[in-house]
Amino acid sequence: MFLGMDYSHLETIVPDCVIVPIPYDSTVSFNTGSRHSPKAIIQASIELEDYDWETGVNFADYVIWTTAPIDADMRGPEYMLSKIKTVINDLISQNCLIGLIGGEHSISVGGAQAFSENFDDFSVLYLDAHADLRDEYMGTKWGHASGARRICEFSDLVIAGIRSISLDELEFARMTGIPMLFWDRNVNLENFVAEILGKLNTNVYLSLDLDVLDPSVTGTVGNPEPGGMTWMDIVFILGEISKYRNIVGFDLSELIPDGNNTSGIYAASKLIYKIMGNSIAKKST
Repeated sequence: MFLGMDYSHLETIVPDCVIVPIPYDSTVSFNTGSRHSPKAIIQASIELEDYDWETGVNFADYVIWTTAPIDADMRGPEYMLSKIKTVINDLISQNCLIGLIGGEHSISVGGAQAFSENFDDFSVLYLDAHADLRDEYMGTKWGHASGARRICEFSDLVIAGIRSISLDELEFARMTGIPMLFWDRNVNLENFVAEILGKLNTNVYLSLDLDVLDPSVTGTVGNPEPGGMTWMDIVFILGEISKYRNIVGFDLSELIPDGNNTSGIYAASKLIYKIMGNSIAKKST
């Protein structure tokens, strides 16, 4: 249970946040093992303090509910994403923040589609070192390299943090007008966030591939790219987006747990903690 909070003994609870583990990595193309990350991240979360001094939230005062994992649908990735969508659709009636822990980044399609069907004035913020706009990759349209491409078919989309992109993806984004914000050492962080905010609608689904961060922060991920965001960069970005938009749901993906270097696992766990803390703090004001 995330943060060690176990409410399984209660017949009825009203959660403030729901965490959904999704140990799925069937379409990965480089480093494997992200299916093990939900369990590792949840285990690491037990070491987090109940009180977050930056948001002023004492998580002990709130209900953080962790569901049973969504196991892989072995019929294929399209069926898996449909399964995720169905589960998230059922949870949205809880009227709380819902977070998905992958697993690979393709899980974002199922999560984002469920929210897009339940919220007006909606968009997806896709934080990733890669554009993920390939129409098909390694024989499937539903894999980790096509997540943003599938999402743009049913939702407004902003992709930010890109450090690697194919020419075909770049041309597709320019043709369709998908906003893309690249990341390099010359980025002015305040301007970067202002540009994101200017392109987002009121209700936002946040899709966070951990490779948007520099590998020094997260350790091993599915497709690592050098030159990424620092911890302070991502915390600032998440805080500003939470302040000025309504984050209705999120996913975090692509961590490859390394038992010999647990700092990346802990960082991933704390990012979820920060997203939840920002959401709770906003509702409390």
